[in-house]
Amino acid sequence: MCPRHPGLLLILILSAFLSSGAHKDQLELASGRYYFEKGYYKHAMSDLLPVAVDGDKDAQYAVGYMYYYGYGVTQDTAVGHFWIERAARHGSKRAARALMIIDRDNLEQKQYVMQVQKHKHKRTYRDYLYK
Repeated sequence: MCPRHPGLLLILILSAFLSSGAHKDQLELASGRYYFEKGYYKHAMSDLLPVAVDGDKDAQYAVGYMYYYGYGVTQDTAVGHFWIERAARHGSKRAARALMIIDRDNLEQKQYVMQVQKHKHKRTYRDYLYK
């Protein structure tokens, strides 16, 4: 390299570094998808989590799915919801649909619990009155 163009060397080094990072993400994403589809969720998580952190919406949705349902990790619906919501915000249509279903199911579950508690309270109160 010619010493007259030190900026050119820096640009070449940076572009090689950045493209290798993007290439690594693509390899991890492909590997993570393969493991996910084969049911090797722990391997999938280890490949997909770094890609999800880097902002890939498909990896974010897969990580959220695995956390929400406990595939390959200890189930944590809050963390799963976080990742699925993040994927939806980044434009994943599958994540947006999943988020609508999850939120609808959570609302229905809360309504059911409230009805049971209300009914239980009434029954207890009646039992108290007629004793």
